[in-house]
Amino acid sequence: MRMSLRRAAVLALLVAFSVGLGCDSGVPATGTGGNPASGGAVSASGGDSSTGGTAPDGGTSGSSGGAAAGGASGGAPSGGSGGASGGGTSDGGSGGSVTELRTFVYVGSGDWGDAEPGLVTVYELDRESLTLSYVSEHPAGGLASYLAIDAARLRLFAADEADGGLNSFTIDPATGELMSLGATASSNHPVYLWATTDGAHVLAANYNEGSVDLYPIDSAGKAGASLGATPTGEQAHCVVVDEDDHIFVPNKGADTISLLAFGSGLPLVPGPDVALPSPRHAVLHEGRAYVVSEEHDLITAYDIEADGALTYLWDVPRLPEGEGTAATDTGADIRVTPSGAFLYATNRGTSNTVVAYDLRTEPPTLLEHESSLGTTPRNFAMDPEGEFIIVANHGSEKTLVIFGIGADGHLSAETPLELDYSPYFVGIAQLP
Repeated sequence: MRMSLRRAAVLALLVAFSVGLGCDSGVPATGTGGNPASGGAVSASGGDSSTGGTAPDGGTSGSSGGAAAGGASGGAPSGGSGGASGGGTSDGGSGGSVTELRTFVYVGSGDWGDAEPGLVTVYELDRESLTLSYVSEHPAGGLASYLAIDAARLRLFAADEADGGLNSFTIDPATGELMSLGATASSNHPVYLWATTDGAHVLAANYNEGSVDLYPIDSAGKAGASLGATPTGEQAHCVVVDEDDHIFVPNKGADTISLLAFGSGLPLVPGPDVALPSPRHAVLHEGRAYVVSEEHDLITAYDIEADGALTYLWDVPRLPEGEGTAATDTGADIRVTPSGAFLYATNRGTSNTVVAYDLRTEPPTLLEHESSLGTTPRNFAMDPEGEFIIVANHGSEKTLVIFGIGADGHLSAETPLELDYSPYFVGIAQLP
């Protein structure tokens, strides 16, 4: 085992269990509808989060209502997985026995040089004790800096930021382990991936090239050669897709957010850009986009109009007042709870904090700046049930840290899990 684990303290929470990247909640992207192999185990739009209810319209197999597990986290912003213990049966019908979902955590790591190999490391999460158990590790090119997890179809895709292209895997639902389907070579260097809800494509934001690739996915789950790269702007850092298939790309170096659309012929059709200083990552939730700026002290909110246009709502600072500078204490990642009540973002540099905001007021209310309990918190995952986040610190103090989310949105840290590798990405998936 490559990870030195220390048992985490037990958090006194009711632990039930989506995200979405797409870019919105925990898992970067999971498909809606059912798992072909298991009769619809997860769903982006499941039922009542408090009861785990049955799927909408009875929850047929492959529908968007929760299928095997029912829908605990219906509106998960990133197309997240369904509930942990809803009322659906394994064939997608309502009622009947409850299917328990197991929770797995996937960590992408590596290096631009030869210091570390690109890996995806798998852990199983005990939701009662909030402890991680090592499962396996899998080669993933030079630097697996971002993962897209399609839990509904038992697929995982790993960006290779160092060598270019991406790697495709299938997921064993019994163990969480991965089986490699091979690499898809490219001269482009993706830093962010999004798996479309229909399972047909993976979108990749290419930082060095300032573009977005569209990779087709075959029936086995492997990414084919890109259908074409669409230029967006300097240092494209993220790509997220809303439920109406509007594609948003924050371009950090160009100070813009690009709007794209699917089309015939060359896959992506550019639309108008929105100006925003150094936008890095975005999260989408219930018709809104929230964006963290990397080199400016900003978290910015927009309404998404019917045509995909972004209408400015408000902005708030991400750094503690009077501490650090926006250029050196850089913003990294951003997530919203499935309920839409709370927003979190990470700050690197000397800050090394997670900032928390209450979205139930407008503009939102600052809750706290919590230490990330490590250095350089680049990415973090949102629990599909909104009970906790997991922060990956990939600097000199390499840790994974689980933070419980209280009813008031405040964070409560578990004991850091010390690593002997550099975690660039962490994602959560629930499997039957």
